[in-house]
Amino acid sequence: MTLPQSSAGVIEHPGVGTDGQTAVYRIYDRQGSLLYVGMGNNPMNRWSSHAAQHVWWAEAASFRVEWFSTRAEAASVERVAIRDEDPKHNIHGRPGWGQYVYAGYMARLEANRNRLAERQDPAA
Repeated sequence: MTLPQSSAGVIEHPGVGTDGQTAVYRIYDRQGSLLYVGMGNNPMNRWSSHAAQHVWWAEAASFRVEWFSTRAEAASVERVAIRDEDPKHNIHGRPGWGQYVYAGYMARLEANRNRLAERQDPAA
């Protein structure tokens, strides 16, 4: 099967990567604004995960998938895209993303402490 090439020379097609290929995908809203940049060897599977986990998925209207021959190459493209293209819903890889990670960790820690306290003293 011959796959079309993008102007950047990367393979563009939906589906699952073969021979170590990894995709970088971009998800856009109806106005063409970039919502999210991600990577993986099975974008459609990742999209199912996003649909189940993220409320922003309802905004998704179109997708662009670019395939790269190595995961390292795709990871590099993903990092640059997140930094330079500023997708609305990416957190990891953005300036200050560590603050989000820390805040999420602290919220989970507090929730776990509360659950533990309730188990130890159900009347509390």
